[in-house]
Amino acid sequence: MLFKHRRSIASRSILVDYFQVSIDMKLLKRTSQFVFLSISVVASGEGLTCEEALVNAKINAVDKVNGTWLNGNSYVRDNMFKETITTYNGGVVKSYKVLKDDCKYIIIEADVVHQSNKVETSSAKVNDLFNHMIEKVENEKKLSKAVEVLNDRSKALAFKISNVEYQYKGISTLVVITGDLQLQEKWLNDYKSLAKEVNFDLPKFDEPLMVNVKGLDTGKEITDNYFRIYDDQNLQVYHYHNGVRVYPTKKDTLKLSFLVNTSKLKEVNEFVVSFR
Repeated sequence: MLFKHRRSIASRSILVDYFQVSIDMKLLKRTSQFVFLSISVVASGEGLTCEEALVNAKINAVDKVNGTWLNGNSYVRDNMFKETITTYNGGVVKSYKVLKDDCKYIIIEADVVHQSNKVETSSAKVNDLFNHMIEKVENEKKLSKAVEVLNDRSKALAFKISNVEYQYKGISTLVVITGDLQLQEKWLNDYKSLAKEVNFDLPKFDEPLMVNVKGLDTGKEITDNYFRIYDDQNLQVYHYHNGVRVYPTKKDTLKLSFLVNTSKLKEVNEFVVSFR
């Protein structure tokens, strides 16, 4: 809590006497090392005696230049952290002249050497700190989710089928699907947008490329084949080496071959291809 330090007349007298005799002599003797600038101020003082009035006038003169002595500590109130300033009126009255003297009330013009009162200070507003922290956490969650979405080859890769062949093998039939593998336009745009904001990695692109081919009959799943693309290290659309690199203008022509039960194949009227 920040508060004014209240001194008795006696303690104030001792303090100023110390400033006049001790500090004045010690500091002003070292003018070869320090330059002290004095400020002329007019101040008044009251006291039970003429001496006390003069002492208080000098203190008030110093206070005008260097401020009131303050004390404090650290606290949090209304979400505001404060480590309060501790100060003292460390000025020195170099000289003065009396402008008015009614003994118990005196006005002086004093030359006061200004010096910093600050001992230690640190203050930080934390009103919005919690909100900023929550916002940062939420942004990190959003970023993590965005990277998670991009780190999914089923969303990144598109396969445009150009031809389908059947090779009858008896109970089973060899299905050969030819098509072009390329990057999905939406995924690519999302990738470019996020890459402008932050560095990230897509480690799933370093895993073996798997393909899933479903045979459908008006949306109903009839066959389901899942297998690996073994030459995935030679793909043109992307390459992984210490991070993924994508090539928007490239495409790979693939032939996907797999066996399907012949009796089930006659029910299939559509093949859907996806990659993982």
